[in-house]
Amino acid sequence: MTAHPATDALARMMAALPGHTHLWQRDDAAAATLPGYTVEVHLRDPSRLVVCFDSRAESYDPSQTRPAWAYGFLEKRGLSAVHVKPDQSCWYRQSQVAELLNAARDAGLFAAFDTVMTYGGSMGGFGALSFAATVQATTCLALNPQANLGPDVRDWETRYREALDQDWTGPLCDLGTTTATTANVICVLDPRYMPDRKQVELINNPNMTRLHIPFVRHRIPAHINALQMLKQLFADSLAGQVDPVWFRTQARRRRTLLRYRNEMLRRTEDHPTRRARLERLLPPEDGLLGGP
Repeated sequence: MTAHPATDALARMMAALPGHTHLWQRDDAAAATLPGYTVEVHLRDPSRLVVCFDSRAESYDPSQTRPAWAYGFLEKRGLSAVHVKPDQSCWYRQSQVAELLNAARDAGLFAAFDTVMTYGGSMGGFGALSFAATVQATTCLALNPQANLGPDVRDWETRYREALDQDWTGPLCDLGTTTATTANVICVLDPRYMPDRKQVELINNPNMTRLHIPFVRHRIPAHINALQMLKQLFADSLAGQVDPVWFRTQARRRRTLLRYRNEMLRRTEDHPTRRARLERLLPPEDGLLGGP
């Protein structure tokens, strides 16, 4: 059986880490545990690697034992993967994450692949953008990402108060620079949800592709998955062939989302006549897709 092209690089990466961080290791996979994180590497596809960053959660099962975000999705497709799993809502701002990914880069792990894509949503979207250069990404797919949650934006950003505990300075917070060498940078957002729109506007990358799905607010992965768009968007992003026209056409089906119906009605709470008209025009709740 032919060895995976990145096997030696994975071994070098693990050898560069202190022994007490090794959780488990074999030729085609390994896991390291850091203060507040677990990072897993799975070698499958010899040419394509996806580096995933978990989303924010209200609470977390231990990172050493819980399945990683998108693990099953990537395993089913036979894609190689690096999963960065936090134990808290941290936006990947602790130095140990950068140190481990730098060790992986220096060991040649990312250079062993033709295609490297970073991938994440919300807090994970920040991680995907922040570490794109570190992992030598050719593509970054960020779903409703944050860009800055520090004091500078607190006049309009009122979410995620725990993020104020993090340091929002330094080169890994300059997302225009961290994505400058990434050929394909894709951000998916609801442009009518102002907190997410303003966050994406903070990213100074003129070549970034913005894909819009209006009036669904946050939780973009769940919404586009309910519309059966996520698999195609992911595949097109990985191939560097995202079609904004296709996305815009498919996003028009958002009328079949329960979240879209609820958001449109919420916006007309103070206008009874307009709300009544909308209730007649929108599909009934029964049979709509996704959650509220």
